[in-house]
Amino acid sequence: MKNLLKISTLFIVLGLLTSCKPNDAKPKNDAIDLALADARFTVFTKLLTDNGLVETLKTGETFTVFAPTNEAFSKVDLSTFTKDELLKLLRTHIAIRNRLLTNEIKSGIVQSPSGILYLSKNSTGIFINGSQKIISPDILASNGVIQVIDKVIVPPTKNLAETIRENSDFSELLSWFSASDSPLEERFSNLSVYGSTILAPNNAAFQELYKTTPKATLLADKIKVNEVLRLHTIVGAIFSTDFPNLLNQPVDTRNTPEFMISTTTVLAGSTGGGFTRGIYKGQYQVLFDLANGTKVKGIESGSANITGVNLYTKNGVIHTLDKVLIP
Repeated sequence: MKNLLKISTLFIVLGLLTSCKPNDAKPKNDAIDLALADARFTVFTKLLTDNGLVETLKTGETFTVFAPTNEAFSKVDLSTFTKDELLKLLRTHIAIRNRLLTNEIKSGIVQSPSGILYLSKNSTGIFINGSQKIISPDILASNGVIQVIDKVIVPPTKNLAETIRENSDFSELLSWFSASDSPLEERFSNLSVYGSTILAPNNAAFQELYKTTPKATLLADKIKVNEVLRLHTIVGAIFSTDFPNLLNQPVDTRNTPEFMISTTTVLAGSTGGGFTRGIYKGQYQVLFDLANGTKVKGIESGSANITGVNLYTKNGVIHTLDKVLIP
């Protein structure tokens, strides 16, 4: 076969530094002292103090603190959070055992005490979970670094399966999962830390499909149902802020061991293990196209507009399509 294109995987090892470089002057103040002294973070630091997290940031650990500004917090109604939910939100802004400098960060994942954060780096900046952007980088502290962000990171409360099931605009997609070999919950309730991406056609997209072939006929062909669903699912969480890095690179939508070739990446901060993706036949590949709006193209199945992006869940992300891709 001719020159199969390997995609540049999103899940590569993040460049991490756990101490200052030999020639750097070591900062004297720790991260919390710097934050307390900065008028931009009065809301954030008060929340850290009121919830007993100040001492956590004064230990011997190394941290990266993603610090939302006061303006960022003004856009979040904190009164709707329980104490436990607020504590989880605050912990989400701390990357433990990592000193992440912007010139070292690459697209990938990093651990916070409340779960995984997905980092995207493209020509316009560095983003968290496809939304929060680093707007003031690399405030060095004695125990790490502060990265100023423009939005609060709100941890999701539902997983992919729950999100699909509870969104009325995905009821037709849900019926396809119900007709497949694997129920929705079995597929998407418990995924790896790398998550998954669902390219989710909305109900209008399925209704357009039914104009040419009746729904009953389509769902009666279980093999075809499984193929369609497979084409709309990508192993690994891909956010809209990752799209620019994937232009003209086929993204695989299957993860079956017998089709894999060696493309292994490692969880950020670890020294072993990892996650393997493969290159498959064009029937199960898609391309992201940003030339005229945001589109996803099935290499052998036409294209669809991405009409909604970054519906973030506990174990991945959903993007809405206006057309069903048919292998």
